[in-house]
Amino acid sequence: ALSSVSKTLFLTDKFIHASMIDGLRLGGADFFRFHHKDMNHLESLIQKHYDKYENIIVLSEALFSMDGDFSDFKTLCELKRRYDKIKLYIDEAHSVGCFDEEGLGLVKKLALENEVDFLVFTFGKAIASIGACIICDEKYKKFFINKARAFIYS
Repeated sequence: ALSSVSKTLFLTDKFIHASMIDGLRLGGADFFRFHHKDMNHLESLIQKHYDKYENIIVLSEALFSMDGDFSDFKTLCELKRRYDKIKLYIDEAHSVGCFDEEGLGLVKKLALENEVDFLVFTFGKAIASIGACIICDEKYKKFFINKARAFIYS
């Protein structure tokens, strides 16, 4: 599991939502941004920092809101298999409700649920409600419940 954020590096697509960047900054996390959908740049950052951290979490969006393009899921999953410290965090805010009959997002449509470690849905867009959720393994759930300040005090 995540023993602490200080031992975790976050690598983010340059076009992820500003709220994720704000969260990283407010949390004091170590992070670097890779050029939009540039998997070579991402891999160079992984290689450069791999031995310095216990975990590396790659943050991306399934469907990028500004340009309407998709994450390179094939390469992200290949990188995860190649480097055992990699965890994938995918934001489905703009894709939930938009794909297949169930509307459960692009990760589900592509049958990649077992590849993604943190899957985030928002209920304020296609679902026309409020709130959000994160789908993750039980060990990460416990970490968030005990360490996520904004969650604990809400």
